[in-house]
Amino acid sequence: MDDVIHQCHQVDISIVSAINGGLSTPIVRKAKEKSVQAIVAETKTLAAQHQLKMNDITGGAFSLSNLSMYGVDQFDAMINPPRCAILAIGGAKPQVVVEEVITTVAVLRVNLSLDFRVADSAGSSQFQTVMHNLLQNPDLMIARL
Repeated sequence: MDDVIHQCHQVDISIVSAINGGLSTPIVRKAKEKSVQAIVAETKTLAAQHQLKMNDITGGAFSLSNLSMYGVDQFDAMINPPRCAILAIGGAKPQVVVEEVITTVAVLRVNLSLDFRVADSAGSSQFQTVMHNLLQNPDLMIARL
């Protein structure tokens, strides 16, 4: 922000939401301290508000953008400063996989865009590894709550 790197002391996540005439980025504050259910409920409440206050849309170092409801299975999202990263989430699509047998699995494609002034490939790789493990083993997410 203003050519200075600010370290966030809490996890505030901006949720990119479609509104008439564009996009909005309501912020889920202190997300680390909330359950998945609480985050979902808060996101729905924020998205339902027709007029968000400035405090509802400012802040947050990380954004989530999901276009699965539009049938999009993969996309690249642009970082909206002052945020330093955005995770683009597409819809899960069936895909044939050949291992020991031929089977169909749901494949979820995500893309992480980073501002390399504040993050590097090593940190990105660690984040993606943890996210992959949590998605492959959802019980681990519940255990973290």
